[in-house]
Amino acid sequence: MILAPDRVRPRELVMNALKMYGAEIENAGITASIVVDESYERLEVEEVIFDPSRLVQGKPVQIFGC
Repeated sequence: MILAPDRVRPRELVMNALKMYGAEIENAGITASIVVDESYERLEVEEVIFDPSRLVQGKPVQIFGC
């Protein structure tokens, strides 16, 4: 396994992943939403460093815990 860490904006990455899997989520009859915890806002997190490809490689069920 090769990791490729990069600076990413978590909120944008998750929103893009939801869009990418939108049809699959809808076909499965799943209602998806994003809820940002108040601690995220309080800490003013803009960017984190991790491998974004690992998030979007999985199935929506694995990613979003549905």
